[in-house]
Amino acid sequence: MAARACRDCGTMLPAPSGRGRPRSRCEGCAPRSAPVVLVPAGPDGTIAGAVKAELVAAGRDGSSLGLTALALAEQLDAGGETGSGMATLAKQLGVTLAQATKDAAVVASPLDELRERRRQRG
Repeated sequence: MAARACRDCGTMLPAPSGRGRPRSRCEGCAPRSAPVVLVPAGPDGTIAGAVKAELVAAGRDGSSLGLTALALAEQLDAGGETGSGMATLAKQLGVTLAQATKDAAVVASPLDELRERRRQRG
């Protein structure tokens, strides 16, 4: 197969490998995937901080499920996992946190009270 040039910048493309269609643009002009941006979400800038705040608000920060959720959140903050590993940890964190805070008396925010009044009006 003849050498090909990037259609955007003109740099030479490497020889195709694999069964897919050959690239028409170089890696610099068309990266294979978008960069992953992790947004910290807690009062201290961590996922573990946000989970800890939720558990304290629910009064479940000392329970076994609460401690498990906190451990999962710390593992997410530490990183070092693949994308699918991070997704699995995040999914399990959601399930564990929901179980830990189930039936907890959490103080509603003013926005929640406003939504409830609007719902009752009709």
